[in-house]
Amino acid sequence: VSTQSTGVLTMTSVNKSFIIKVPGSSANLGPGFDVLGLALSVYLKLTVSYGESNQQLAIKVEGQGSEQVATDESNLIISSAITTAKNYGKEFPKNLNIHILNQIPLGRGLGSSGAAIVGGVLLANQVLNLNLSEDEILNQIVQIEGHPDNVTTSLKGGVLSCCAVTDSNGTKSYKYTKLKLHPSIKPVVISPTNFKLSTKEARMALPTSITIQQAVFNMQRLGFLLNGLESGSKDLIRVGIQDLSLIHISEPTRLL
Repeated sequence: VSTQSTGVLTMTSVNKSFIIKVPGSSANLGPGFDVLGLALSVYLKLTVSYGESNQQLAIKVEGQGSEQVATDESNLIISSAITTAKNYGKEFPKNLNIHILNQIPLGRGLGSSGAAIVGGVLLANQVLNLNLSEDEILNQIVQIEGHPDNVTTSLKGGVLSCCAVTDSNGTKSYKYTKLKLHPSIKPVVISPTNFKLSTKEARMALPTSITIQQAVFNMQRLGFLLNGLESGSKDLIRVGIQDLSLIHISEPTRLL
């Protein structure tokens, strides 16, 4: 489990290069769909340096899925940075050399797209000196991703519960609270080698509604899961990990 908050690590060098390191994540834990996330110790690492003023963007990709990752502005990291720049009335610079080292498998539910979005927003914040607050960064990454659990977890590390909050003026923002994880709990990831599914495709397969009985079933078990994660009780986790809506609706649909 990665407990480190994501940040920009500035290196003392002539060309003012810097590193952004973002953990992958596993979200939708048990009944906590779009709510609970767990950061994992696999990382997306960006090493960024500045080139000549007339230079075009140069991207090099190594690691997991390197042959599938775009090396132009369609790259999710870069498109997220460009979106952030536009949202703040800025133009994203082209004279950058970006080396991407990726440890997160693509299309396997380990938060590769969420990590890329977080990396892109932090990249824009750094190179444009936007000085965004944590709340502004959080709002940016969730707006781009569309749901808070993976991106918030990759930004803050550890185990999180996330939610959207609307104030009296109708303005939506996103909040999180960190949860305790018992040291005896170690994540184990099992991923089929011959099956991949993008976040967009997976979410398109979800039903638009569930029954009250299914919602109650999940809410009843959420407290068991949170207590089990904190205490390390296998009995509590065994009950709390049950997710009726996903067992009977979502997972069969997404696997068809």
